[in-house]
Parts: sequence; C-alpha cells; structure tokens
Amino acid sequence: MRAQVSAGAQPWKSAYDKMLASPYASLSRTVKPRSVVECGSYSNPSNGCTDEREDAIAAYTDALAWYIGQDHRYADKAVQLMDAWSAVVNIGSRGAFRGEPDHPAYGATKAAVHALGQSLAVALAPHGIAVASVAPGFIETDRVAHRLAGAGGEAIRAQSPFGRVAAPAEIAAAALWLASPAALWASGTVLDVNGASYLRT
Repeated sequence: MRAQVSAGAQPWKSAYDKMLASPYASLSRTVKPRSVVECGSYSNPSNGCTDEREDAIAAYTDALAWYIGQDHRYADKAVQLMDAWSAVVNIGSRGAFRGEPDHPAYGATKAAVHALGQSLAVALAPHGIAVASVAPGFIETDRVAHRLAGAGGEAIRAQSPFGRVAAPAEIAAAALWLASPAALWASGTVLDVNGASYLRT
C-alpha cells in the first residue's frame, strides 16, 4: 500500500488523504484517559467507553499514517495516546518481606515481582508508563476457603488487629488506584494492603 500511495495510485491515495483529514489523525488531539472504564451491554453503563474507544481508534489511525507515510510525528502521537492509557500493577505479597518458611519459593518469587516492578518503573517512566505493586496479606478467596474454615482459621484472622482477612474488592481497589492517572507519582512503590498484619519501615 505504501508504494501505491507514494505513486499517487487510486483508490489508495485518495483513501490515505481522507484518513489524514479525519479527526482521528489530528496531531493536536487531546487524549482523555480515565481511571475507571465501565462498558456495559449496549454501552449501558458507559463510563469512559467512548473516550477509550476513540483514543484507541486514533492511535491505530496514527500508527497506520506513520507506516504508510513514514512521517514520524504520527508514530510519536500514537505512542502518546497509548501511553496515556498505560499503567502496570503487579500483585506481590507481604510474604516477600516477612518471609514464608513453609513456602520459601513463594516468598522469593513475590520478592522478585516487587523488584521487577521497581526496575520497570525506572525503565518505563520516560515513556509515561507507571509501574507499581500491591503487597497484600491473606485474602478471602475460594482457593483458601478451606484454610479459613478449618482449625487454623482463627489464627489466620488474628494476624491482623482487625481480626479478619482482606476481601478481594479491597485489593482490587488498591490496584485500581495505582492504575489511575492520579497515582502516576507513586510509580515504583510497593503498596502494603494487609490490614496491619505485617508492618515495615
């Protein structure tokens, strides 16, 4: 297609010109990232759906414009649009800090997740991408329900002075904030979300 457009062949050249004239190819487009996007059935609810879709179409259009026309301004614009919606949140564990004597490989790998996140935070910051990690304590999930219901359940809950374990929604809320534009300056952090069951300085 690049050769046809360069040669002015039709219909490729007119289609390319029409694409460049569209609002999606505008180099002055203002990106509109949202911290929360909800797209329900038939776009109901529609919280940020249109902004996400429109910026995605614009990023694709700019990438195509760069590929065909080799104008690097379009490549830069595509990267800007994608970066504005970008963030990385890793799920680590308090076990990376307090140790896991019964599961040492688990503790070691979660420590590696935290270290990877901090290295990526430095590497990706020039591209406008934030990277952070959540370090939860015990979470009430189906996979560990038998442990909470068994004889050791009370001891697990007693690890926190709140006398309970985390609900999945509490960890999700922390991850959601770290993924939001408001948390950009928290890039590189490891956020403890363990109900004061393990404190570190």
